[in-house]
Amino acid sequence: LYWWQCADIKVDAPDASNNFQMSVASVDYLAYETQLEHRDPQRGKMNRVYVQVHNRGIQTATNVTVKLLFADASPGLPSLPPNFWTAFPGNGNQTNWKAIGAAKVIASLSPRRPDILEWDWTVPVGQATHSCLLVVMDSPGDPIPAANKIFNVNNLVRQEKRVGLKNLHI
Repeated sequence: LYWWQCADIKVDAPDASNNFQMSVASVDYLAYETQLEHRDPQRGKMNRVYVQVHNRGIQTATNVTVKLLFADASPGLPSLPPNFWTAFPGNGNQTNWKAIGAAKVIASLSPRRPDILEWDWTVPVGQATHSCLLVVMDSPGDPIPAANKIFNVNNLVRQEKRVGLKNLHI
């Protein structure tokens, strides 16, 4: 996969009958990997965005914060706003990167299996065809280093393992 094709982000858009592939409760790490297929999100409809969160350490991680955002990427990926890292996990300036719901916290993340989080996202009717999702994960036990808290998303995604980018075609 290329750096803009994060395998840990999938969208489940409704089909022609407004049905999703499965219920939210049915999406665990096994269903995420073997059954859930990424579908292009649809404007003006509620889509489900799933994020798979891994603990690559050997101990249980606690209080893992996961934030999900979207942006118009047709002119190129916009930079994060100047107050992104000081406002994190809050929203700060949302001119280009807009939060999808509130950040979520995983109280206890096992190193044995990933957790799956879900956000409901009603894609704005005027959302650009070429858009992106950005996920940022942080935890007190393994925080994002200050040197990696940069604003250029192209560079951030390539160098920080706690960040993922999913290119979309809406």
